[in-house]
Amino acid sequence: MKSSCHICKKYSTTDVSHIRRHQLNCMKKKEQSEKKKNIQEEKIKMCCSCSFTTINKKQLIKHMKVNHNKKVYKCDFCTSYKSSDSYNHHRHVSLCHKCKYCNFIGDLNSHMKNTNHTSKKCEKCEKKFPSTYYFNQHLNICKQPPSNQCEVITAINKNFKILRFTNFKECEDLKKNNVY
Repeated sequence: MKSSCHICKKYSTTDVSHIRRHQLNCMKKKEQSEKKKNIQEEKIKMCCSCSFTTINKKQLIKHMKVNHNKKVYKCDFCTSYKSSDSYNHHRHVSLCHKCKYCNFIGDLNSHMKNTNHTSKKCEKCEKKFPSTYYFNQHLNICKQPPSNQCEVITAINKNFKILRFTNFKECEDLKKNNVY
């Protein structure tokens, strides 16, 4: 008796073991084909203004610029849109996001919050600091009352730790006695 494949309907044989092997192969091929189709469907890019679809992102961008006059390049630092030329050559960033007080180029909102170009001055010791962060770190140290005991005061300055010893004579005595 002749049996045929119920999956592809193209193969038939009288040997039952052959038809089973063939059907297993057909099932694997069908599953692989469906997986491939799903992957391709995930890669499809669609135009938000019409029914145009493509798997190529560059083609979609070109389509949107030509057919819908959409500006598809967005600045990383603000919400305004720019042309691909200025975006690709970073002209937009250097023109619109350059600090007028220093050479900084980038996110000006964050830069201006953390940097005070007029410089902060400590009223106690009269040191100047270009950044609010470093000024506040200094104030925490400078406000501390002097002590008769040996203490190590740390201050953060440009990612380096600066150690300042107070009451140096006592520190030397403690060092000799292997206290620290």
